[in-house]
Amino acid sequence: MMRPVLQTKLCIFRTSNGCGWGVKTLEPIKRGTFVADYVGEVITSEEAEERGKKYDAEGRTYLFDLDFNMGQDNPYTVDAAFHGNVAHFINHSCDPNLSIFNVWVDCLDPNLPRICLFSRRDIAKGEQLTFDYCQQSTQNYAFEDVQKADQEGDVVRRAGEETGAPQKMECRCGADNCRKRLFE
Repeated sequence: MMRPVLQTKLCIFRTSNGCGWGVKTLEPIKRGTFVADYVGEVITSEEAEERGKKYDAEGRTYLFDLDFNMGQDNPYTVDAAFHGNVAHFINHSCDPNLSIFNVWVDCLDPNLPRICLFSRRDIAKGEQLTFDYCQQSTQNYAFEDVQKADQEGDVVRRAGEETGAPQKMECRCGADNCRKRLFE
């Protein structure tokens, strides 16, 4: 299976806000540009529940539920804790510059799309890349529809957040519209 090639120069760096490692761009990114896909080990939802308990205790999470097709009944989760790429280091923001889209390539299983990150606005060179950990994937929406919903203040949340996701982690994004907690 071929993976999309990163066409934007990115850099992993240590953040100054207590969020650990992050990713910033080394060049400007235009709105609507593919930036990266979120990859990792595809595991069952049952295994994700067990790993999620361990990750919760450690105050970290790299689990991404593939729950957009069947809601909470989807059988798979992506775990990027030990097998992943640069997207593993992209942090959360309540005012993100990336959006999540499901893309089906080289696989006809409706439960196994690629999780792709696209820029939701122009991003300046040196800016940290972020996505909203509570954003539902946008497989049924045109990019312009997602932009309009964001401008109108609509929040689209991922279904199944309670599976493997810490419920009381403090948000440190610093955005003006910060919800103060992850996964609420």
